[in-house]
Parts: sequence; C-alpha cells; structure tokens
Amino acid sequence: MLKCFRVLLALLWLASGVSLAQVNIAAENRAFKEAKSAFEDTIWERAERQFAEFVEKYPGSALAAEAVLYRAQALFQLSRFGEAIPLLEERKANAGSQTDRYLYWIGEARFRSQDYAAAADAFAELTRNFPTSTYRFEASVSEAEARARLGDWERVAQLLNDRGGVFHRFATNDPASSWTIRGRFLAARASLERNDPTAARLAMESLNAAVLNPEQTWQRQQVLTRIALGAGQPEQADQLSTNLVLLAGLTARPGLTAESWALRGLILERRGQTAKAVEAYSQNLAPTAPVDRQREALGKLAELHLARGEVNEAMRKLASFLDRSTNAPDAADVALLSLAELHLKQYVGRSSATNHLDQALLLLDRLVNHTPPSSLLGQAHLNRGWCYWLSNQPALSREAFTEAAARLGPSELLAVAQFKVGDAAFAMNDFAGARDNYRAALTTAKAFPEAEMQLGPLAWYQLERACLAVKDMAGAEEAMRQIFKLPPAAVQPERSLLLVAQGYADANHPDKAAALFAEFAAQFPDSALRAEVELAAARVAEQKGDWAQAVARYEAWTARFTNHAMLPVAEFYRARAVANSRHETNAFGLFTNFVARFPSNSLVPAAEYWLGDYAFRAGDFAEAEKRFSLLYHYWPGTELAAEACMMAGRAAIGRTGYREAITHFTNLTANPNCPPGLKSPARSAYGYTLRLLQESNRTNRIANLELAVGVYRTIVRESPGADAAAAMGDIGNTYYQLGTLDAQYFPLALDAYQQVTNVPAASSEVIGQALVGCGMVLERMAESGGNSARGSMRAAFNYYLDALYDEAGHAYWRKKAGMEAIRLGRDLGEWSQVEQLCARMQKLFPPLQAKLEKPRAEAAERARANGK
Repeated sequence: MLKCFRVLLALLWLASGVSLAQVNIAAENRAFKEAKSAFEDTIWERAERQFAEFVEKYPGSALAAEAVLYRAQALFQLSRFGEAIPLLEERKANAGSQTDRYLYWIGEARFRSQDYAAAADAFAELTRNFPTSTYRFEASVSEAEARARLGDWERVAQLLNDRGGVFHRFATNDPASSWTIRGRFLAARASLERNDPTAARLAMESLNAAVLNPEQTWQRQQVLTRIALGAGQPEQADQLSTNLVLLAGLTARPGLTAESWALRGLILERRGQTAKAVEAYSQNLAPTAPVDRQREALGKLAELHLARGEVNEAMRKLASFLDRSTNAPDAADVALLSLAELHLKQYVGRSSATNHLDQALLLLDRLVNHTPPSSLLGQAHLNRGWCYWLSNQPALSREAFTEAAARLGPSELLAVAQFKVGDAAFAMNDFAGARDNYRAALTTAKAFPEAEMQLGPLAWYQLERACLAVKDMAGAEEAMRQIFKLPPAAVQPERSLLLVAQGYADANHPDKAAALFAEFAAQFPDSALRAEVELAAARVAEQKGDWAQAVARYEAWTARFTNHAMLPVAEFYRARAVANSRHETNAFGLFTNFVARFPSNSLVPAAEYWLGDYAFRAGDFAEAEKRFSLLYHYWPGTELAAEACMMAGRAAIGRTGYREAITHFTNLTANPNCPPGLKSPARSAYGYTLRLLQESNRTNRIANLELAVGVYRTIVRESPGADAAAAMGDIGNTYYQLGTLDAQYFPLALDAYQQVTNVPAASSEVIGQALVGCGMVLERMAESGGNSARGSMRAAFNYYLDALYDEAGHAYWRKKAGMEAIRLGRDLGEWSQVEQLCARMQKLFPPLQAKLEKPRAEAAERARANGK
C-alpha cells in the first residue's frame, strides 16, 4: 500500500512539472539559508551546529565547501580553534574557489592559538598562490603580524616596505583602510626594532592623520616619540611626549594614559632628569593604573632612587605603597619583592645589620604566602635562598633555591637558581647533587649570552671541583677543557689543570696525571703554580713506584725552590722517597734535619714516627721510646699520637723498662680520645707487661698477675668478639703462670681456655693456643698424683689431638700440639698412636721428617713388642 502511495505521489509531481531533484535543491537551499541567518545574527553555536548538520545531510552539495567555511568561522568565534583548524585542513583540497578563504581562516585560527609560524605560512601561501583573492591585503598584514610575534623583524620589514609587494600596492590605493593603518604601525615598529628610525618615521608620515581615530592618533604620536628616542633625540622625544597623556585621555582606553606616563618617565630618565622621571613613574602608582604599569613603576622608582643614593626614600615609597595595598592587589607583589631586595642590598652593604636580613625574609614570606600565587613566586624563592645562604643556612637555602628553579622559566634567573642549588649542595657535601645542578645551570645559561659570560666561568670551575669530589674524572677533565676555552681572566686555567692532574693522582691513575703535568709544563712554563705542579709530579712518580725518579725530582725541586712555602713538604717527601728506595741511613739524616729545620710543621709527627720506627727496627729501643714519647707529648691531637704512645710502650718493653711501658699503655687507655681500634691492644699490652714484670721481679708476683687478669677481663666486658676471645686466652695464660706459683689457679686457667673454644669469633690462632693450653694445664694438674692423674693425662692427650686434627687450625699451634701429643703418647705407652702421629706430622710438616724418623721407628718397634 505504501509503495503505491509513493508511485502516486511521483506521478503527481511529474504532472505538475516539478522534479524530485528540484524539491531536494529547495530543501538544501533552505537549510543553508537558515544556518547562514544564524551566522549573520552571531548566534555562533546554532550556526555551527546547523552548518555541521548541513554538510552531513548534503555532503555532495555545491554549497558544502562554503558551509564548512562558515562552520569553521563559527568555531573560531567560539574560540574552538582546535576544532576549526583540522576541519579546514581536511576540506581544503576540495574547497575549489573557496581555497583562499580557507587559507585565510586557517591562518587566523593558527594565530589565535599562538602557532605563529604555521599562521604565517598559511597567510604567505594565500598571497603567493591566489593573486586575485580579495583576502590578499589582509593576509599580507596578518603574515607580518605573525612574523612579528616570532621576532622576525627583518621579514616583517620586507613584507611591509617592499614597493612591489602586496601590502604596498593595496595600501597606496586605500590609505585610509584599517588594514593600511595597522600595517603602517607595524612597519614603524619593525624599523624601530631594526634600529632604523628613518624608515619608521617614513611609515608614520605616510599616514593621513585626518582619517585616524583618537586611539590611532595617540598611537601615531607614541610611535613618533619612540622614533625620536631611538634616534638619540631625547629633547625632541620629550616635546612629543608632552601631549601623549592628553591624547590618551581622548580615547576610550584608560591604560593608554599609564603607558604615556611610562614612556615619559623613560624619556626623562634618558635625559638625566631623574627627579622628574620619578614624578612621571609615580603617576602609575594610582589604583586605576593597570597592574603591569604599577609593577613597572614600582621597579623603576626603586631603581631611580638607588641611582640617586636615596635608598631610604626608595624603601619608604615601597613601604607606603604596601600600606595602601592592605587588600594585597596584584601589584603589591612587586613592592614586596623590591623592598625585600633593598633590605638584602642593605645587609650586603652593612653585613652587621642583621635586621635587614630578617626584614627581607618577612617580606618574601608574605609574597610566598600570597593568595592567589604571584607570578613573581620564583624570584621570591630565589631571594629567600639568598637570605638563608647569607645567614649560613645551606639546607634552607638549598630548599629555597630548588623551589625557585622549579618555578622560574628559562631565564638568567633560572641559571642563577640552579647554580646556587649546586653551591648549597656542595656546602652540604652532596657533591653528586652539586655536580648535577652546576651542569643544569650551564645548560640554561647557554641560551643567555650575558648569563653565560658572567656565570659560566665560576660554574665550570665549581663543576670541576664537584666532579673531583665524587671521583668523576671524565666530568672533571671535561670541565677543565671548557675552562681552557674561556678568556684567561675568567678562571685560572693552570689551577684547573693542576686540580684535575692531582685528582687523577689521588684516584690512582698516575699515567694520566703524569700526562697532564707534562701538558702543564708545555703550556704554562712560567706559571706561578710551577712549583706545585713539579711537586705533584714527583708524588706521581712515587705512585708509580719509581722511587729513583721521585728522589731525583724532589732533589731538583728543593734545589730550585729554596724559599717556597712548600719547601717543608718537599723535604719531607724527599726523605720518605729516599727511605722507600732502601737508603734508610740517608733517610735517617734527612728526617733528622727536617725535624730540626721545621719543628712546627704539621708533618713533623710523621717524621718523628719514622725516626722512632727506624730506631725500633734497629734494636735501639731507648732512642725509639724517646722519639715516640716526644711525638705523643708534643703533638697529642694528631692521628699518629695514639699509635706513637703504643709504640713507646713496646719500645720500653724492648729495653725491659716494664714500669715505663705500663705508664705508656695506661696513658693510652685512659685517654678519652684513644682510637677504638687501639683501646683493646693497649690493654692487652698492659696485661702482658704486668706478666713480664712478675717474671723480672719476685716482689708482688701474684698481685701483678691478678691485676693482669683484671685488665684482660675489662677487654672481655668492653670489646666483645675476637678481642674478647683473645683476652680470655690471655686470662688462661695468666692463670697458668699463677698456677706455677700456686696450683689452685690451674682449674681457673683450664676454665678460661675452655671458654675460648666456645667463642665463634675467636681466631684460629687463639683457639689453637687455648686447646694446647688445656692440655698443658691438665698435665700440670696430673702431677699432683692420685687416681685421676692418668685420666687428666688422657684428657690432655685428647686436647692435643683436637688441635692437631683441626684442618682450619693455626699452623704453629697444630705443630706444637702434634709434638706435645707425641711426647705425652710415649708417656702413656700409646705406641701405635705415636707411630701414626709421627707419620702425620712428617706429612704435614716436611722439615720434621728427619727429626721424627727415629721416634717413629721406636714407636713401631714398641707396638710390635706389645703385640699391638
């Protein structure tokens, strides 16, 4: 039924003479007209929606290209550039006669979305490829405006000043056009930017003043004033600027008045009339002035008052502005920042005035805590960093500088912030962090010639130091090579090279260090650092183990630089090199002369220690004790003092001066600054000396030995682990000595030795001695006779065997235990075991082969005789 109805309808249309296509075209035109009406009435959202529906419903329409264009313009008016641009780009190939308009609106949308390069390219394509387009004039001006945003003033001048160009041809025919006026002003600005005031003046003179509106009239006067100022004619600029404020008042834009006062202040400043300039800038402190002009005025007023030496007046005006800005208007941040900077300058100029630093921090904290956040927040944190840095608070300064670096965009100030983060990290010994931030500062400064020139030399030098501190020798050498490229006055390149060479030497790369020292000698033969370099080169020879070369270098150095401040150091190293070359007698003379010539030098303790050690090794214990005693008495705060005190005690023992030795050792143990690693050895030596004392003097023998036990017990209490185990072994040894005087001490000795064997941290030597000690004690206890005597001897025999068969045991005590086991086995009549023990000892200790052959044969014969 429905099909029949459609056929009937078609027949009626045919009968009336109206085609179906004509009906569709009518609907299509009606839809386009409705959308266009919405567009003309600036109902942008409706227009955009209706044109989108039109294109979707009539994609093949002859009006589709124009509909897309209208839709894109509606999107443009709605600031939806991200939708307009791809829409035009996708349809441009099928735009036909509308292509030039497509390009124009692509350019406009690109411009409004701040993609100035793409906008300029679109406008240029239009003027180049569509010579009959009605949009060529607008496109030529728009391209120039886009190029201006890119800072390409050369291209702007070419577009607008070329007499054969599009702009010049249209502007000549239509001088009153708004596009002509826009182009003339832009041409004048391009000429000013290119320091061509003559061309700028011609652009302004070509304007017909009669057709300009009040704002354009003000703009023309402002440009002419700037032309005179740029041409070095401040008097003429002054005359021209007198009417600017009046002309600005005739416009509908109050901001032009503030701009007029700002320009007038600049002109008066250039003329040296700072008092009048202050008055002009002060006009822009009014609450009605735009915020950017208020900010500019605050900065200029502070600058001018400082130039006149009126620091207090500058501070008074800024403080007064802040008092009037109780509601914290946007311009107050500049006042806070400027006033804080003035307090900082006052502090630096008079470092005793700490209240200036406190005031600066209070102002900056106000700025940091301002709501909403100020655009000057990065600078505020930067100055806070300086406040903390100047008050020697590196951790807080690092935090503030880091915050500044995070908020500052690419700029000279960012480079400064990054550099100071590096300085703060360096001060906190975070050398890796310092290195990374110095590198960041150098990268940032590279884009700013002034910052690179001012900051670069110091940053490279600090980077080198930071790299050296973390042993990053590749980074240090790279920094050094960069320093070599700088002007000679920036950083001393020879000092930089010397530091890297010494760094290689300290990092145990003597070959690289030697190569750099040779490079230094070639490049800086007359350098004031030559002495330091040659001395360091001699030390590199030491590192390489070439003692002959080191001695030769030191001897040449001391002969050449006889009055140099480093002479004592060179003489000490020379003596040490001679000693290491195995000429100790000559070294003894050199060290002795060194101590006599430079008695207060910081290397004297090391020289005295060597002399004491030399005497000790030669068996001259009295001389050794004297040298070591002098060292720790006269240089008590040095690293060698404690070791010297220990050695003095050992030397005293060497000459049997036991009571003096005890004095040395107890001086060391009583010293609160005694290194932890020497405390236990000193106590152990004290106990050992008490045991020696009882052997040399029969008076108070038991009392001395019991005192030694008390000393060893102190070690056990205060030094757990291996030291405690060794001390427990010494307790066993001491009780064994006491047992030789009174047998009641032997069980105490046995208990001490047995405790040693249960200490996991005990060394193999201490365990071996303890096992042998157990055997010896048990043998002495068996001497008392009784039914248990043989059992004690059997137990002693087993302890000897434990020590012998300990595969991880100490060689000396295994050998000692084996010989004692053979002896005791003979006494016990264990001939078969004795034979086996002899064979094992011969295998373990080949030098005993001959000595044990006879006992082994005897044991074998006895074993056979006993039928075993």
